[in-house]
Amino acid sequence: MTGDLERGLGLSWGVQERTSTRIEPFPWGHALYRDDLPQRYYSNFVRIEQPLGGVEVEDLLRETDRALEGLGHRQIQVDDEDDGARMAPGLVERGFKTEHSALLALRRDPDRPGDLEAVDELAHADARPFLVEVYRRELTGDDGSLIERFADFRRVVQQAANGRFFAQYLSGRVAGLCELYLVDGVAQVEHVDTLEEFRGRGVARNVVLRAVHEARAAGADLIVIGADLADWPIELYRRLGFDEIGRTWAFTRAPA
Repeated sequence: MTGDLERGLGLSWGVQERTSTRIEPFPWGHALYRDDLPQRYYSNFVRIEQPLGGVEVEDLLRETDRALEGLGHRQIQVDDEDDGARMAPGLVERGFKTEHSALLALRRDPDRPGDLEAVDELAHADARPFLVEVYRRELTGDDGSLIERFADFRRVVQQAANGRFFAQYLSGRVAGLCELYLVDGVAQVEHVDTLEEFRGRGVARNVVLRAVHEARAAGADLIVIGADLADWPIELYRRLGFDEIGRTWAFTRAPA
């Protein structure tokens, strides 16, 4: 694992831990819990921190079931590319969806500048209606109160990671937004979202580049962003000057 990859993952691990209500030992890492929000997959999961070596899928699932007993879902996060690739076929056979992601670090200037002046910094209270709307569109069929709680949890993450929200308004509405985390000189741009009706107008470029500008101004010497390898935003991030430094896996099985 390279130094930048280790630092980037370390920021994510630290935020996970600071926003957990419980952390328990797991045979190959830890199980993390948010007891007041058990429906949130990315707050209630097992994290693999050691090489899995000869561990079989059934062994991993047995221990995961034990650690996440009482929860409707199962999530396993694997930060080792080779271990994740080896486990993926067996987990898919058992009903898990895979999320294969890249962690990218800022290495170059963007292909063209963004309009930083078009972007405003928002407090969580001002960003919250946009967050609720994004969750409402993503979590179709889910209880409205859960969507509200997910939006409120972003304030918890903000407090744990010195988080800041950057948004662009179009037609009097927040059209797109991203978050910036900054801990110990490492910055991460997260949750880049643009409402579908405003896409193709440079909003994501503008908010990400404004976050990058603010991270540099705050003294960050490493700026990272995560992206699903199968989704289009990774190509935008590459054009903005980010290069891949590592890959991770997340395996999730939703409640029946």
